[in-house]
This record gives sequence, C-alpha cells and structure tokens, in this order.
Amino acid sequence: MLEQPATLRRARSARPAPARLKRIVLQAAPARRSPDDGEPDRYTLTAPLDSEGHIDPQAWADQAADCRVVRETADGRRQEGLLWHGERAGWFFLYPGDQGLEAAYEFHLSVFIPGQKVSLRRLGREYVLTILGIGPA
Repeated sequence: MLEQPATLRRARSARPAPARLKRIVLQAAPARRSPDDGEPDRYTLTAPLDSEGHIDPQAWADQAADCRVVRETADGRRQEGLLWHGERAGWFFLYPGDQGLEAAYEFHLSVFIPGQKVSLRRLGREYVLTILGIGPA
C-alpha cells in the first residue's frame, strides 16, 4: 500500500465536509397564525446544509429532486412541493399546479439553527418563521 504524501493528506482534510440532506422544521410566528385563515402554519424542508448551517446551492444542484417542502396549515391542509433555486430569484418553494410561488427571502444568508428566524413571501405577504428543529432527512 502506498503512503500518501503529508501535503495531500492535509489538503484532503482541509476540504469542508459535503453538505448532507437535513430535515428542517419551521413554525409560523403565533401572531401570524389563525385557525380560520388557512395561512401557512408549519413547513418541513429537506435541504442540504453545509457545516455552517447554510443551504448549499452546489449540493442542492446534485440533489434537487430530493429537496422538498411540505406546507401545512392550521386547518389541516397539506401541500407538497420542491425547494428550488434560481440564479437571479434565489431560493423559493415551487408547488405543482400552484400559481403563487413562495419566495424564501434571503435564505442564501440564513444560518439554519434551531431558534433562528427566516422569512417567506407568499402572495405579497411576508411570514416570519422560527426554526424549530433540524435532523437527518
């Protein structure tokens, strides 16, 4: 067995770990929730996070079909879609047959750790969501 040169071993260990798919649960702020309005209440995302907690666009490109979102409302409605990334549009949620996209506002800057806040924009309204938890997908 050949021994790798020390410089090659160091270079390989210095590379960041590949982004892994995570299950991310987001909850709408209580002031925005109402059982009667059918507005988004909870989201569950499957997305690749890097070691610092950012969504990794390169890892997403390799795993886009596995990057999903489930939107649930307080009245029990559930809609499944995709987490999508556009070079100019940034991150957004795309639901089959749905004409209103949800823009994942500044997700490219967001660090996904429990307790942090993120924002979504749907049909002209902005929703502040709290990250409840992150686990393996």
